[in-house]
This record gives sequence, structure tokens and C-alpha cells, in this order.
Amino acid sequence: MEPFIKNEDIQTIRAFSDQSAEKGKLTPALLQLIYSNNWFNLYVPRELSGLGLNLPEAVILLEQLAEADASLGWTVTLCAGANWFVGFLPEETRSAFFTGHSTCLSGSGLPGGIAEVTQEGYRVNGYWKYATGAPHATAFTANCYIKNNGDYVKDENGAPVVRSFIFKPEEVTTEADWHTMGMKATASHSFRVQQVYVPAARSFIIDATQSLLPDPVFYFPFLPFAEATLAANFSGMALHWLQCFEERFRQKSEETCTPVQKQIVSNTVRRAEKAFKDARVSFFDTINAVWNEGAGRKQWNQAGLDTLSRLSHHLVVTAFNSVQQLYPYCGLEAATKDTVLNRIWLDIHTARQHSLFRYSQATHS
Repeated sequence: MEPFIKNEDIQTIRAFSDQSAEKGKLTPALLQLIYSNNWFNLYVPRELSGLGLNLPEAVILLEQLAEADASLGWTVTLCAGANWFVGFLPEETRSAFFTGHSTCLSGSGLPGGIAEVTQEGYRVNGYWKYATGAPHATAFTANCYIKNNGDYVKDENGAPVVRSFIFKPEEVTTEADWHTMGMKATASHSFRVQQVYVPAARSFIIDATQSLLPDPVFYFPFLPFAEATLAANFSGMALHWLQCFEERFRQKSEETCTPVQKQIVSNTVRRAEKAFKDARVSFFDTINAVWNEGAGRKQWNQAGLDTLSRLSHHLVVTAFNSVQQLYPYCGLEAATKDTVLNRIWLDIHTARQHSLFRYSQATHS
């Protein structure tokens, strides 16, 4: 798999990982690295000053970023995923909010607000958790239930209508409440809006039928898009952890392990790495096949999307399990604060609590 990231960039990312975790947000040096590489604009078309990557290209890059550092990879994934909304925004809104390489949308996918219909827009109140990248966001996005004259607006099936909204930073109040054991530098804080008037042009619907740009990536269904891009993060974290484990155990085995102990660990490593490799190959082969099958007509076969979803979940579980199986053989270093092995272990356990994957089970790939 061709590297998207330069070695010197990986070195810079890892040089500032500890400082970012300590500060609870990405350092200025890491943000500048993201801006200079335009990583927040992975999917934004080139004519709008983005990278214009397709989905298979993006997941390769996201895996490599997460392998360099979990928090940075996760932040780019979530913020670039929010910047993907550029494809659903009217031109006037697009021009106002997408102003350069530092453009970074942060937000939440859960409907945590109410938007009351007004004459020319909406009056919004709401509270949302887990807005990754909140300290450096240039705008916030959130989902709201719609009310008109005090009643919830319903769709043809009787379900409450949900629309997405984009807010200026000054319309939002953030709450620094991200206090998890891992993924600290993602700074995934809560935010709220109170009695904010939002013009209709800053409301949008995330659906292929509502895409306003021609690029195929804006027609790909959102759920498998989110599953695949986050699965790439778990894969990257596991790759980094396995690399560190092998380096540490090689040293430890020479110092203290008996031949029998070495064989036990060797067998466990072989099983864990094979399962992880198989899951990873199946995932990347499938995302390429699924993308190529539907990109030309901007429409994807549901069976292929279902397979990609299943393999995304399988990759997450297998990556997580590979770390779990080998953790007992690390010794106290992996349980010691501020070691790389410990930080990655905390990161991947924190990420595993994401609602998309909390109940995922291993499957046969």
C-alpha cells in the first residue's frame, strides 16, 4: 500500500503526541502540519481548494494518520468527515464557510436540538456532545428535530424530520468536558446553542438525493462512509501498537523470557497478526471493489454496502482483539502512564466506546 504521508511528517506527529495528550488538544505544530497538507479537506473538490480524494484513497490516508498517532488520525477523520458536508451546502453557504486549508467543521451526528421554523429560517436551541476538534473548529454542525408552530414536523412515515445545521463559532458555546482516559488530544467537547437564528441557507440534508456537487463521494451513503473511515482508524492504531509490541518484546525476550515463554508469545502473535491481516485485506479489497462498482453511476449496490459495513465492524473488532491478546505479555510498561504502549492501549479502548462500534462482534470475513 503506497504511503500517503512523508516520513518526516510521521516523525513530527509522534514528536508532539505526548504534548498534545498533556494539553488535551492538538498542538499548534500539529495543526499547522494538518493545514499544510490540507488533510481537513480530504473530500473537498480540487476546484474548491481541497484534495478531492475518493473514499478508498481517503481510508488509506486515515489509517496511516492513525498509525502515526491515534488522536491526530481520529481528529482528521471526524473533521474531514464534517467538511464532507460541503457537498450538501448551497453555494452561498459553501463560499462563506470554506475559506482555506484551515477550514475545520466540528460537530455531532445525534439530533440534540430543536429548530423552530421562522419566516426566513430557523430558531435553534440545543446541546450536543463529542464535537471532535472543538478548540480549532471554524464552524460547528449539528442535527435538530424540526418544529413548526410548536408541533414536530413529520415525514411521510410519521417519523420526526431531522435536518442538519451549520453554526458560526460565535453562535456556539463550548464546554471543556472531554475527560477520557485516552484520545485526549481529540478535544471532543460538548457545545450548545441558545436562541440562535439560522437562515434557511445554513440548513441542509445529508442524503445522496440532496448532493449539490457532482463528485461521486458525495453520493456515497453516510453510514457506511462513517463506518469505513473510523474502521481505518482502529486498523492504524493496532498497526502502531503491534509495531511497538514487537520492538519491546524482542528486547524483553532476550532479557528475561524462557524458551517456553517465547514460544507461547510467538504462537499468540502469529494467530493475532494473521486474523488482523486477513480482516484488513478483506476490508481494503472490498472498499475498492464496492467503490469501483458504483462510482461511475454514483449509486451503489446494497449488497456491496452491507458487505462493506460488516467488514468494517469485523476489522474494528479484530484490530481491538489483536491488541487485547498481546497486552498481557508486555509487562508493566504497557500499564505505565506516558509510555507509547500504554497511550495506544488507552486510545483504542476509548475509541471502542464509539456508538457505531460499541456492540460490534467479530464475523467471518
